[in-house]
Amino acid sequence: MSKSILIRVLTLSIALILLASAAACATAPDDQGEQTTPTQDTTPAPVADPGEQTTPADTQVELKPDLPTVDYTDESITFLEREIQIGGNVDVFFNEIYADISTAETVSDAVYNRNAELTGKYGIEIVSVREMDAKISDAFSKAADAGDKVCDVLHANGGTTMQMAIKGYLRDMNTLEHVNYENPWWMGMVMETTAIAGKNAFAIGDTNLQAFTAVSAVYFNKQMVEDLSLDNIYPIVEEGKWTLDKMYTYSQAAFMELDGDDKMTPEDRYGLLFNAYVWQPLFYGSGMALVDHNSSGDVFLNLKDETIVNTLSKVIDYLADDNANVCTSWMTLGKQEDFFLSGHSMFYIQLMYSTLDMRQGDLDFGILPIPKTDEAQDGYYHYVHNKSSYTSVPKINMDLEKTGIMLEDIAYHSYKMVRPSFFDVLLDGKVARDEESTEMLDYVYENVYVCLLRPLNSIGGLTTDDAVRSLIITKKGSSAIASTFKRSEALWSRSLANIVESFEQKMDE
Repeated sequence: MSKSILIRVLTLSIALILLASAAACATAPDDQGEQTTPTQDTTPAPVADPGEQTTPADTQVELKPDLPTVDYTDESITFLEREIQIGGNVDVFFNEIYADISTAETVSDAVYNRNAELTGKYGIEIVSVREMDAKISDAFSKAADAGDKVCDVLHANGGTTMQMAIKGYLRDMNTLEHVNYENPWWMGMVMETTAIAGKNAFAIGDTNLQAFTAVSAVYFNKQMVEDLSLDNIYPIVEEGKWTLDKMYTYSQAAFMELDGDDKMTPEDRYGLLFNAYVWQPLFYGSGMALVDHNSSGDVFLNLKDETIVNTLSKVIDYLADDNANVCTSWMTLGKQEDFFLSGHSMFYIQLMYSTLDMRQGDLDFGILPIPKTDEAQDGYYHYVHNKSSYTSVPKINMDLEKTGIMLEDIAYHSYKMVRPSFFDVLLDGKVARDEESTEMLDYVYENVYVCLLRPLNSIGGLTTDDAVRSLIITKKGSSAIASTFKRSEALWSRSLANIVESFEQKMDE
């Protein structure tokens, strides 16, 4: 892969995932329970064995966590997680701990059965306290300041999690006993790419379902490609030739003034429809990072590397080119999707959760990975957006052994029981509209990583993201990147250094 960042491949092959055992479905009377204030729910009584006895009759040994035999009868573990929130620009579609089986949704049933399996195994009560995304920081910090243990484990977005860490609320995830981030039910690369002074404020694993919907993909109008007599894109991806230049060529072919007023308006046709955030997936599609680690493991802002600057410049110029594309930062998320579904663009880049809405339209669209920077790149790369949930542990939680055991086993059972249902139902059964798009998802989830710039964005003056977006929205392009970086790099570097200093100090308290 490109540059010095160390990334472990996240193995999410759809074909392999679907071979894993799926949990038995459970149903219950309808109960619409979305809350706007903290609401506590406990795991229902255990159900029958969900049927994990699916080990192939061969010589393969099933990988399991190495955990002690313990009994937590009459004890509990409490998670503070985001409530499902549909609409606006913070769409979250799956609870990760709370199991609402009234929906008769396969994923919720799998979460229910996972919890019940663990309750039966340990005698423990698994509790979900849910709060809306915008309020979860206050709900958590007010309780912690009062000395109340509102939760044993926090599932918040990236920005909230890092703010809590810098304020001194969170533990180093490496101090948890019995958690092995080398196991496939954890995104082990997160521990490597987001460490500060060897400490990690969070981890991401298969329990964090929202991480899978927080990965970006390219959606394309299949009929438009055919009408313009362009080559089928799927083989291009498979041959490793799906690049930013190739995508730009297709965008130019689609760009056309249609309504006869001699100016480009929403009634015309564009190559790529995007929000200015899209510089992120296109840049991180290179496998590089703006906040990186040097050979000593120290974190630094990597804005002087020529390859970094050239790659970022190429992405900015592509997005700022209004002779091929249209930036829709003035549109709400739903309107962007409607614009694409009504045939006004060949491509649309958005997080995977948007497919839940788009599948309801009539457009025959396909799904592609983010393009490479060039063909020499060793694979397709994707980053995890801040909308993902991040697993962290408050310092007020003193039972690290129990927490570690339960986090490891919940992640393992999510790997066995929940992830297969998620990919089968969300990505294959409900979203992917053709066999080729399903195969493309293997590329989307093949190499997934996190850059620290994302969860640190706008904390203490680190406004790099805002600056890059401005170059796109104002159409200044890369011509202004040198002056922008020269003017702001010292400030950003000091901001990052201050964040690192606060993080180290608070983590050591």
